[in-house]
Amino acid sequence: MGSLRKRNGKWNAQVRISGWRCFSKTFSKKTDAEDWCKSMEVKLQSIPMPETKQKDIRLKDLFQRYLDEIGHLKSKHILQYKLGMMSRLWLGGIKVDKLTRYQINQYTKDRLKEVKQGTARSEVMLVKHILKMAKSYWGVPLPNNPSAGLIIPKPHKPRKRRIAKEEFHAIMKVACSQKNKYIPAIIEFAFETGMRRSEILQLEWKDIQNGLACLKDTKNGDERIIPLTKKANGVLSMINKTDRKVFPVSPECLKSAWRRVLDKANVKDLRFHDLRHEAISSFFEKGLSVPEVALISGHKDLRQLFQYTHLNPEMLMIKHRKIF
Repeated sequence: MGSLRKRNGKWNAQVRISGWRCFSKTFSKKTDAEDWCKSMEVKLQSIPMPETKQKDIRLKDLFQRYLDEIGHLKSKHILQYKLGMMSRLWLGGIKVDKLTRYQINQYTKDRLKEVKQGTARSEVMLVKHILKMAKSYWGVPLPNNPSAGLIIPKPHKPRKRRIAKEEFHAIMKVACSQKNKYIPAIIEFAFETGMRRSEILQLEWKDIQNGLACLKDTKNGDERIIPLTKKANGVLSMINKTDRKVFPVSPECLKSAWRRVLDKANVKDLRFHDLRHEAISSFFEKGLSVPEVALISGHKDLRQLFQYTHLNPEMLMIKHRKIF
């Protein structure tokens, strides 16, 4: 129910209704605070939340079951972080027999005040997916159809950041001055192959054969074999085979080194993952076909592949003139 508290000459109103998070607002006048409390109580209580005798299952319980059943996924650690955070928030504590689209939509509105639209979208789509599994595969009754009529934020806009030659030269110059000799090699290898950071750091010497790299520990769990460019092979030839791994560097070490390199090179708004974007775009510019690039990048969905592809109009103009 509603409660009022005077603080610093203003009135703070709070409304607590079972099945919802706490709502609060500050007013200059006590009467305005009282009116707001009454209107919020009426609004929240008017939303149907039928009493049932269903099991005492909360949304966070469904989150945990989902984690328990998708242990084979490469990205499980990301899901653990995301669902753990959502479980600790007020939405995770709601019983599923009382869950409606109104609470999920309120959660989305709350999150949009803290995170970008793409992040909020991924969270609400994950909740929707888990609810679908709960109903269709686990037999959990959801009487209020909470997946219908959800507010779905817009997705992230795909990055279109290309790396200028001058930027890459500056990055490599600074990287070569780092104490860790593997940093410039990793950066150039990523630039040449389009491999993900995790794939590069997991690569072992036994996975390199006859100019091919066999990637076993990929994001989607599927093995893929990619051809290495002359420059990529040149990078490997400069490394001593003193370790089982090609690049014996931890993810944290690489992240820190990458930030230092960008700082000293004065390169702004560039992520390590943008090296993958650059490589995939350059593959197309050099004449590789869509199936060939997809084989190298590991994309199964062409729409995702095209999000990674941002061709240089000047390069296309040169190619166009050669043909026509």
